Amino acid sequence: MGGKNDDQVIGHKHFRGFHFIGPTDADALLAIRMDDKIVWEGYQGQGRLRIRKPNIFGGDEKEGGVSGYVDVLLGGNTQGANDYLQKVWNTTAIPAFRGAVTYVWRRVYIGNRPILKPLRHKSVAINSKYDNWYPEKARVNAEGRISNAALYIAMDTSDSMAIGSRLATQRDAIKTFIDSLKGFRNDVRIVSYAATERAAIERLNCTDSDYDDIKDWLDTQTTTAFGTDYDAAVSSAPGFFSRAEGVDSYTDTSFSGLISEAVGGLFDNGQTEKQRVVVFVTDGEPVPTSSATDAVATLATIADVRVHCFNIELTDTTYTDMLDNTPGDGVPVVSGADPDDLSVALANAFSYWSDINPAHAFRALVVDPVIGGNDDPASIGDSFTTSADLYFNEGMGVNFFWKGGTRAEYRRQLEEHTNSRLYRSRQTGKWELYPIRKNYVKANLPVFDKTIIKKGDWAEGPVKPWQRDLPNQVTLQYTRRDNGEKASVTSFNIVGIQLAGKINPVTIERPGFSYEPLATQVCEREKISRTVPGIRGAFYVAYLEPQYHVGSPIRINQPELGINDVVFRIKEIGGEGMENYETLLTVEQERFDQRTDIPVAGVSDNVIPDYAQASTIRLVEEAPYYELVQRLGQSSIDDTLSGEPDGGLFHATGNRPTDTHLDMGLAVDSGSGWGRSGVARYSPASTTLTALTRAADDTSVDIAWMDGLETVQAGSLAYIGGEYVRIDNMTRVGDVVTVTLGRACLDTAPVKHGVGTDIIFWQGNAESDQVTYLVSEQVDIRLLGQTFDETLNLSEAPNDQITFNSRAVRPYPPGAFTADGEYTDDRLFDGSVDLAWTHSDRTQQTTGSIEDHTHGNIGPEAGTTYQVRVKEYDSGDTLISTLIDTNVGTATSYTAAPTPSATAAYLTFEVASLRDGYECWQVPTIKMITTIRTTEAGVDRTTEDGTTRTLE
Repeated sequence: MGGKNDDQVIGHKHFRGFHFIGPTDADALLAIRMDDKIVWEGYQGQGRLRIRKPNIFGGDEKEGGVSGYVDVLLGGNTQGANDYLQKVWNTTAIPAFRGAVTYVWRRVYIGNRPILKPLRHKSVAINSKYDNWYPEKARVNAEGRISNAALYIAMDTSDSMAIGSRLATQRDAIKTFIDSLKGFRNDVRIVSYAATERAAIERLNCTDSDYDDIKDWLDTQTTTAFGTDYDAAVSSAPGFFSRAEGVDSYTDTSFSGLISEAVGGLFDNGQTEKQRVVVFVTDGEPVPTSSATDAVATLATIADVRVHCFNIELTDTTYTDMLDNTPGDGVPVVSGADPDDLSVALANAFSYWSDINPAHAFRALVVDPVIGGNDDPASIGDSFTTSADLYFNEGMGVNFFWKGGTRAEYRRQLEEHTNSRLYRSRQTGKWELYPIRKNYVKANLPVFDKTIIKKGDWAEGPVKPWQRDLPNQVTLQYTRRDNGEKASVTSFNIVGIQLAGKINPVTIERPGFSYEPLATQVCEREKISRTVPGIRGAFYVAYLEPQYHVGSPIRINQPELGINDVVFRIKEIGGEGMENYETLLTVEQERFDQRTDIPVAGVSDNVIPDYAQASTIRLVEEAPYYELVQRLGQSSIDDTLSGEPDGGLFHATGNRPTDTHLDMGLAVDSGSGWGRSGVARYSPASTTLTALTRAADDTSVDIAWMDGLETVQAGSLAYIGGEYVRIDNMTRVGDVVTVTLGRACLDTAPVKHGVGTDIIFWQGNAESDQVTYLVSEQVDIRLLGQTFDETLNLSEAPNDQITFNSRAVRPYPPGAFTADGEYTDDRLFDGSVDLAWTHSDRTQQTTGSIEDHTHGNIGPEAGTTYQVRVKEYDSGDTLISTLIDTNVGTATSYTAAPTPSATAAYLTFEVASLRDGYECWQVPTIKMITTIRTTEAGVDRTTEDGTTRTLE
């Protein structure tokens, strides 16, 4: 990799002539990352990429984004010098960089910071490597990802599709393909065609539920009479693409040799406009034949469209080749009985990342001169094809970056990763590849006993008891395919840990793996290999038949050594011995087994949607006095309220839907229409797993672990069901977090919260439009989630409405409100109750140390008095009457002795703060069950906690 950056301007940056050099190939995958954010990724032939990610670092309101053009030069033998580099250095003496893939950045704008963000890129070369040998099995673990595209799919439902399971195969493969789109915004139209377009479903700007609708529609499609009209299949494509969002094509005739067509797949290339793609599936030649020519003409009317064709059981691709304009994947011919064939073909056509089949890598090691191979392809044995099939079916793929080094080291890594052996056959003289798997029948293996074994040196044997220092925990390190960082999976041998009485860890590096499910499988394989005791040794044999090779399983029977018919693997075949031309064999007891029965989740299961979504947990309300003081200063707020006591601001925040979301746009309508009013920040959030009572000393609740909770700080505020609470402590055990709270902070009172109540740890993250609203004004607010690429549509955002009610000027409610010295709800009222409370003062409670409801006397705020109310309710929670409603001045206690009516089921006792005609925002309340224990019909009353009140 080489680079040059000779133009940096404070406030913004451009790359001038910055180029990356990588291995040459005809299908380079360029993935550019900055601070682990994808700027662009996708397959391209030689040409120019447009990067357009204006919001990747927060947009204009934060650190900007990335935009500009990157030239992709594939290093062909006739490639000329790049015109842009010539202009930058003002000379024609610029290398053409033949024999290497070069990326040239043409004054790309990067962010709003004076310091350049870290930049990395990755590329992959598979399709045209290694003489294009066995291309249909070259890609393993292809990860499809299509976003920001308009997709038109034509599915054949002519009568020939009724043969066998062709229709079901086509339907199931397309459904799998549709599933791979989940998490990404695309426009989709699928048509069912035969002699005409029979039916269609169309969804624009798809969500996951839209994709599910499409899959349901696919299940309804059946075959019909004769006819395979290619033009009918694509006839509605032009209209669909005109309804979908248009594409933005870039053409620069001054760029010599520009090839605008990508050759390997389809991805969001950083444009906000959507790319146009046609997927055409058929099992028959066109009827009438002229419809193929007509279809070509129809497709020619669609600018920048890419057409991928797939044949089911139709080996003659003459006519579909006429439509297909993506030579990178050709026209795959797939089975009509196995939907996996078509699914793989689709995944390969649209994959944005994949691994290479190890058989292809082993073959390159032998024949590819770029990495030192010097053998003829004719020296490659048939085992390479069968091994390629095995690796493909296992999902065994690797990704190595050839950095020079020795071929022996590369070979060793390939063999270790795949548990395989590359050797030259003593029978044929060809190179052969042998994956070590449990693929033998023991009874058919040859037996090596004392008649064959001349002399031996057993390093470990006979079989020993379990060794205390044998590894029992295996950690396998691999490379994450999304960002190139190290990751790991760990597997334990529980029996080994129990027998050893401790954990003996071992770490294995397998950097060529980039697919977590595969890393998990191989970790299991390595656990079996490394944590089970076995026998190793070496011995001489007089003669070794030529069919035996490194990796061959054999049986050894030497009872005198305690080795009773045990399977071993040949690890090495050494040179001749000192006597009688003996051959030295190094062997190891068979412990290897490639595990393929471990459940493997598809990549799409872990896809994080890249489209903008709404926050499901939100805090949108009139801001309390405390929050205004923290933001604007107490003297400023007090001056404002003295002139306009009924004024107030709102504040808003919500939970982050996915990690791809940056911030939220703040949309406000106060009666004159919607307008953007800045940016709101996200806050961690969760839901309760246990309930909270109204009692202020009920201060512990379990919540579900969610990403972001690790940032919550002790002493900060959270919001739960209208009540502000102080976070005193958080303890996580697995996916459960126990939170210790301070109840009813600021101007709120303690209330009940059931299981499943949202809690948002807003920690001062809530934002406002800084507009002062008056009492009774209604304001609608919508939080518009923003990703790197898009902002949530206003129509898709949930609406939160606030009616302002002079919150900031209201006195704080009294604290420590108790009945007979207790906070407990639902106690039995026995005729009288002693109520007590403490003073609060909003003007004094503005420090960083937030008091909860149990605080002692603070203040009171000048002019504050207290109103005591006792109300009675029937069993249907209907208010019967107010029994007591009295102002007790500045007193902090009161004995209430109300007389409930005969139908009263319970009483509520309240004490409200009053000042200057304003009552506190929330009123602390205690509920008590009346002494009337039965209904008028004589039925026993039951309290909310299930206690039955019977007459004695």
